Amino acid sequence: MATKPVKDLQRQRPYRDDGIRKRRSAAVAKHRKEADARQKEEKEKVKEEKEEKKLDPPQLELPLGAK
Repeated sequence: MATKPVKDLQRQRPYRDDGIRKRRSAAVAKHRKEADARQKEEKEKVKEEKEEKKLDPPQLELPLGAK
């Protein structure tokens, strides 16, 4: 009888080392935190722009002949 092929354990568990897992999860957390900060800044900018538009009354353009 033919023997079954041996499965490569490294392929099944690419992050077998706890150190690799910890570094990877730390990097993911860091990138997530940076992305959240960027989104928060963008939301604040949008809010500020909306507030500025509310505070400034719209400027009415006069026809060319009127003074």
